[in-house]
Amino acid sequence: MDTQNTDPGQKGQSSQPVQHSAVAKPLAQYTPSIEKRTGRGKKRRYSKGLKGTQTFERRISKSAHRVTKAVEKGVREYLDERNRSSERRKDGALIESYVNVARGVSEGIADASPAITDVAKAINSKRTRKVMRNVINALTMSR
Repeated sequence: MDTQNTDPGQKGQSSQPVQHSAVAKPLAQYTPSIEKRTGRGKKRRYSKGLKGTQTFERRISKSAHRVTKAVEKGVREYLDERNRSSERRKDGALIESYVNVARGVSEGIADASPAITDVAKAINSKRTRKVMRNVINALTMSR
């Protein structure tokens, strides 16, 4: 049994003896310390009067990025199918070109479809709703 100070910075003070055992503890007693972040990270800050414009721009940019990735995925799908067709049979890429194009376009459209919702969310703001209300009221009053 060894006697050691639990805090090496405190010299001259005695502490409880530390017992070292040769038997290892089961893994269940060792819990890793994992720090979880709460929240979403840093809050975005905007200049006065420019928040709406900047959020609109950010959402439209995300939507454009999504469409770009979807187009790239559709073209990649087309190229993969074209290569498979050409390996399967003589002039396969030419013979099955319409099927390969259809698969590529289908893949691209499927991945790009949420972009419409992204644009709708970007346009949907308090100011836009107010303008639409005023336009509708003006149109209904003029009759």
